[in-house]
Formats: sequence, C-alpha cells, structure tokens
Amino acid sequence: NLQSDELTQAKLEPVSAYFANTADFDALARAAIAREHSNASEDTVQSYIEYHLEELEAPELLLCFGTSDAKSVTASLFLSRLKLHHIGLYPQSTEQRAILDYTIGEGITDYVLAVGFDRNGRPVSLAMES
Repeated sequence: NLQSDELTQAKLEPVSAYFANTADFDALARAAIAREHSNASEDTVQSYIEYHLEELEAPELLLCFGTSDAKSVTASLFLSRLKLHHIGLYPQSTEQRAILDYTIGEGITDYVLAVGFDRNGRPVSLAMES
C-alpha cells in the first residue's frame, strides 16, 4: 500500500485500470468465484458457504437470504448475495496488483472471499480471509 505522501500518478499507473473498470474487474472476480465453486477439487468457496450456513442465526439468514432456513439457501442464492466490500490496490507488487474482497454482509461476518489479480488483470488467487 502507498501512503498519501507517496501517491503520484506514476506510482498509481499500474493500477489505474481498476479505477476506470471496476465493474469489469468485479465481473471477473465473480466469475472466478463461480468457477472455483464448480471445480470439485477446490473447496474455498464451498467452505465459505458451509461455514456461514452453519454459523448464522435465523435473523441473519433472513436478512441475507430472505429465509431463516439454512437448508433452503442454495449455493447459487448464496453467491448472488455476495457484495463487493473492499478493493485493495498494490501498484508496487509484482504478484498481486489488486485484491477484491466479497462478503455476505458487514456486521454479519468478519470473513471475506478475497480474489487476487495479477499485473495483467487476471484473477490468480482466491482465499477465505478474516
């Protein structure tokens, strides 16, 4: 991360696309989340879903998903309720230039699904973080 006294146009150039095309990167991140969920050998997204469906109380389930019955929340419904929570930009990083964090709700969980992008704007990592 850059501090305010380090912010220059030259230093921000490597991440400028994230400012101009936030919606495109959001779509790429959501596609990466869906792709990982459909991949049977990966379990990050499934673990995120299962954890929350086990831990959330009925009022929280109702608020997030419109039902208080965790068993009726499908993966598709769950993923459709993810909200872009935070965008971290790392213009000097050689590995990940941006990380987009998704949550089902601030105040409901401290856990996010974090999608990392490389310097070419491709999703390269997905992790559950707190």
